[in-house]
Amino acid sequence: MRSRCRWQENAASRKRTFADLHPGGKLGKKLAKVESLMHSGDAVPRVSGKTKMTDVIYEMSRKKLGITTVVEGEKLVGVISDGGPASVCSSAKVRT
Repeated sequence: MRSRCRWQENAASRKRTFADLHPGGKLGKKLAKVESLMHSGDAVPRVSGKTKMTDVIYEMSRKKLGITTVVEGEKLVGVISDGGPASVCSSAKVRT
């Protein structure tokens, strides 16, 4: 029984090591944890609810994510994807 437990522990360890060494592979992606894939800190685009749309687009472009968080202080109040401003801009052009 002990050898089976050791084998299972070693197998789990080998999978984690493989995932670390091959993050782009199918098994690596399957074993990846959110924290290894997410953006955090200054890499996260942030705007306030009072930010002008041109500045929102700039923030998304600058951080290269196609999405930005909308925050009030430290509280997340929403998100905007690059499809939102694009449709606003295209509908504004149609009206002009």
